[in-house]
Formats: sequence, structure tokens, C-alpha cells
Amino acid sequence: MNKSGFYLSLPLFLVPWISTGPGHPDSISVGMHPRAMLPLSAPSDLAVRLRTFSGESLFLSEWTYALKEGFRGKAEGRNLKLAPGEAWILALPGEEDSSVGGVAGLEFPSSGFLRLRSGGILQGECLGGAKGSLRFRVSGGNIVEIPIEYLQGFRRRALAPSSNKGDENSETKNGTRDKDRARRTRDANFTRTLLAPPLESDLCFYLKGKAKDGRPMVRRIPCKVLGGGRGGAGKAPSLLLQVGGKERTLPMKKVYGVVMAEGSGIEAVAPKGVAVDRILLTNGSTLQGRLLSAASGGNWVFQTLEGFQLHLGSRFIREVEFGSTRVHFVSMMSGIQVTQTPTLDRKWPILRDHSPAGRALKLGRKKFRHGFWLVPNLDLEIPLGKKKGLLLGEVGLVSRNKGLVKLRILADGKPLLDELELKAGEKARELRVSVERVDRLVLELKGSFMLDSGAAVILGDLRILEQ
Repeated sequence: MNKSGFYLSLPLFLVPWISTGPGHPDSISVGMHPRAMLPLSAPSDLAVRLRTFSGESLFLSEWTYALKEGFRGKAEGRNLKLAPGEAWILALPGEEDSSVGGVAGLEFPSSGFLRLRSGGILQGECLGGAKGSLRFRVSGGNIVEIPIEYLQGFRRRALAPSSNKGDENSETKNGTRDKDRARRTRDANFTRTLLAPPLESDLCFYLKGKAKDGRPMVRRIPCKVLGGGRGGAGKAPSLLLQVGGKERTLPMKKVYGVVMAEGSGIEAVAPKGVAVDRILLTNGSTLQGRLLSAASGGNWVFQTLEGFQLHLGSRFIREVEFGSTRVHFVSMMSGIQVTQTPTLDRKWPILRDHSPAGRALKLGRKKFRHGFWLVPNLDLEIPLGKKKGLLLGEVGLVSRNKGLVKLRILADGKPLLDELELKAGEKARELRVSVERVDRLVLELKGSFMLDSGAAVILGDLRILEQ
């Protein structure tokens, strides 16, 4: 554990599978010897769905999680023990297991909130701070202090709705309502600016004067945010700014919000070799760090990369994607080489983690977080450095009326398995190939006379699981 109490080294286990423990007919545990998988069907709506890095999918109820212990709970009435580093995705009831991201999916709280450079959006109230940091009271009552370089911005409070219905429901010349435009005018384009921050100067949005209907007017000024004043002992919380080369103090009660410039801070990152968990919140944003503990029906304790701890209720959480130092998604690895032979005299793009137009990788109804969108003919070379493990993933043709592709997997030039034929309209094929002391792994994709222009192969969630 480091000084911040954040990073912990975990014991890493071999590839998991679910097996009935000897002498315990009602238990399920991670074992060293594979046995037949127990059939699991989805129980009640209260169960959560857990996917492991090795490909299993389980429905859990009455479960607990701890960083050092992993998962404990019930799966179809049987006891479950899953070691740390084995879980991949935990999806809460009623939530789809899919990556949701991007500006379009974000929802900002109607009250005060803060946004981290790493992506998370938290409801919270700014309480001032110190030089170089700001303090917030966030969801669950936690009071946290965040270095300003990790903040993308915050809004202290929302403007009260208009008391003049005519202003709020004003119509343009073509007869359509212009609520959004009126709202942007009132808050000096704060939300838009937060989504597309300036490159160099921070912006302070402050309250000054009143509109004709009596509501406060929001104005903004370029500045450099230096931190905050704590208040107390008769002093009100404040914001420290540098404007025109001079330091100024602005009472927090006059602050509407702040947007930090792209160049005035950094995104918090984990040290090399440390796994990172990602919590997808119901507002569409993502927190990064480590999940310390959680339980069905209880609070979730999460340590952020920024160094502060949060207590979150399950109603704020959509899903958790666990990190592992033993898992390497091929699309995110360095040193990948692609040798391509143009198809129909055209060289097609090599797309990682998305399909054309930025859409998610998808085979049938199944979406993938990671992987490749590829058009044969080509060789995909993966450097392994003599590591031992499993190559896992799913492969198939993008839905088309015709097309056939042949897949070969070579380990240092030698075939690892029989050639696979991928045909249009067929379900995705699962890849599960053992690799041992392999320096160079090559996936060879070759089309045939049936392959028409633009037919593509998706390698979904292609990953190396070290053993």
C-alpha cells in the first residue's frame, strides 16, 4: 500500500473455472482442475451478472466483495468463491453489460457537481479548499479534497427556473420552442464549455447582477484557478484566482462554476503494472481506481485514482469493469503488427475497439468492449515474449448475405489448431487456445472468392490471460 492508502498488491491466481469442491456438494469454488460447468440460469431480478476473464458468466445473489478476498456469494443456490483478479464485469440488475461513454451519454446533476479529468461526474458542493486544491461534499456525505490539476471543472449550484413562463417557453420565428438557447444564455454556456474546455485559460463563471425577471446573471472571466479558501473562524469559503497577473479572492457564494483549461492539469493515472477498476455510473460517466468492498444491498467503497475514497449506493452504479495485471487485451497492446494484402485493390483500415463510424464492435446482439474490425487478407502479429497463457475471444463475420473467411493461428510459424471457416450468417465462434513459451503469435485471415468488397471480420474481446 502506498502513502495514499490506495494501491495494494494482490496475489494472482491461475485461470479460473467453476468446479464442485470435493466433499462439498453445495459449493462452487475456483479450482486448479477443470470439471463440468454447472448450468446457470438467470434467477430473480435482484441477482447481478458476473463475467470472468476466462469466459464464464454467473448470476450472483447475497454476495460480498473485498479487494483481498474476491467474491463470496450464492450462484443458483450454491456457494461461490471467486479469487481476486478473476472477475471481469459486474452488471447490476436491469443494466445492460455494455460500454456506455462519450459526451452524448452524459447526464449532469440538476444541482451542484464536479467533473474529474479522468471522466467521473459526481454530485457535490464546493466548500472552498486550500492553495492547489478544492474541497467538496460529495454523494454519501463524504468530504474530499482534490488537487486542482485533477479537476476538469465544477458547478456550485444550478440556476433557479424562470418565474416568467413566457421567457422559458419563448418561440422562435418558425414556431419551435427555444428553451435550450435561453438556458445557455443564462449560464453563459457553462455546460457546453465544460464539454469542450479551452486550451489555455481557465474560466470562472460568477454571479453578477440580475436579469429583468429577477434571476441572477452569469458572467465569465479568463483566469488561472489557484485553489480555494477553507472558510471558518468567521471567514466564508472562497475561490483563489489569478486574473491579469494578480491574485484575487472570490467569495464562493458568488461562484457559479469553474471550467479548467486542457493545459492546466493532468488526468490521474495508475503506476505502471497496477490494475485499474472502472465504475460506470448511471449518469453515463466513469470513475477509475479500485473497488475496495461491496455487497448486495449495501454501500460500495471505491478508491479513485485521484486519491480520495467514495461511499456509493448501488442506485448510482450501472456496472463495474475490473482490471487485472494478468489480462492483456490485444487491441491495447503495443508492438502489434499488421501485414495487409489489399482486397479488390483497396487497403482497408485496421480499427481497434470500434467499427466504422465509431460504432461498437458487434456480432449478432453481442457487443464487445475491445477487439478489432478487419477486412482480409491480412496477418495480425502479437508479441508474447515466451509468456504462458490462454488466447481468448470471439470471432465472426459482420452480418452479410455472403462471405467466407479462413482463420489460422500460428505460434512461431507452427499451426496451433485446425483452420477455422467463418461464414456469413453464422454465430460467432469462441476462441480458447493455450499458448506456452510462444514468442510470436500470428492470426492469419484469408478471404475466398465468396468474399465481397467490404466484408469484415470482428475479433471480439481478444485477450491474453496469463497463467
